[in-house]
Amino acid sequence: MLLNCHDRRSAVYCRQLTADADTMRTLIVGLGNPILSDDGIGIRVAQAVHERIGAAEAEFLEASQGGLRLAEQLEGYDRVILIDAIQTRGGVPGAIYRLTLEDMPSYNTDGAHDASLKNALQLIRQQGGRTPDADAVAIIAIEAVNMLDFGETLTPQVEAAIPAAVQAVLGTLEAILLQGRWRPAHCERHTEFQHICGEGQEQST
Repeated sequence: MLLNCHDRRSAVYCRQLTADADTMRTLIVGLGNPILSDDGIGIRVAQAVHERIGAAEAEFLEASQGGLRLAEQLEGYDRVILIDAIQTRGGVPGAIYRLTLEDMPSYNTDGAHDASLKNALQLIRQQGGRTPDADAVAIIAIEAVNMLDFGETLTPQVEAAIPAAVQAVLGTLEAILLQGRWRPAHCERHTEFQHICGEGQEQST
């Protein structure tokens, strides 16, 4: 179990955390298209996480659509981790970013006439549906090289990032299970997004 309270919290509080984890639903989503080279990295990482922890702490989903279609699949869940490929200006291939929907307000828009994921989740809530709050949705994004050419093989730099991306997901999952939400520990300015948090690299300001 990721939830480890030994030497950190009282047994009573640990039991309460475990009870809360049992009643709240957590979903890990691998996003992308596995036949478009690096675009399949989100699915590959989600599969690796599932192999590590099974279904004890979270449910798993593979998806290739965004916006309203993805938001509908998140309905009924309290906490969500999205794993996806990303391409940023000057990004280092294989770099891992830990983001929130607040950091990327237009994230995952599925076409010019679709809503962003953040707005789609809000729309479902306004209509009486139950979706996770923005601060309960974490995004683990891996800098991709090739997302256009057909192929089931990742580029070497992106393939090499899988172990670190798995650890980023597991750390985020632990924070979400303990806190009910997740925020990056520190953020750095980036030219394309409001904030980006890097794993193992420095971003220029």
